[in-house]
Amino acid sequence: MNNRRRLGNPDAKEDKNTGVFTIDDLQRLRETVGYNGAKTDAEMEAEFQSQQRKEMMEKSRARVKNWPNTIENLRNKRIEDKYRKLEEEEVWLYYNLAIERAPQNRCRGGRFQVAAALRGSGGS
Repeated sequence: MNNRRRLGNPDAKEDKNTGVFTIDDLQRLRETVGYNGAKTDAEMEAEFQSQQRKEMMEKSRARVKNWPNTIENLRNKRIEDKYRKLEEEEVWLYYNLAIERAPQNRCRGGRFQVAAALRGSGGS
């Protein structure tokens, strides 16, 4: 008889251990039991701890951001020093080039002629 009821036969006798619920009743029961998709206490605690961990990481990054002895800041400083050194070498080369180009102008102004050559005005 149970097989006929499982197959959806409306004429079958109902078993004493079964019941029929409407969708509203089922939803109410799920909400009562906590099966409505709401998070359990363990899930909420895990989410809270994850959020706290993220906030602490952000605070830590904000504090460490300006420290000169971190790996990232040491790398950035090394790159900046490299470019600064290249710029100084370039300026030194231009300075020497200007001195070589203006030996005859030294008697007429010396340093002013070198400065003008560095600016690109040609030394006159």
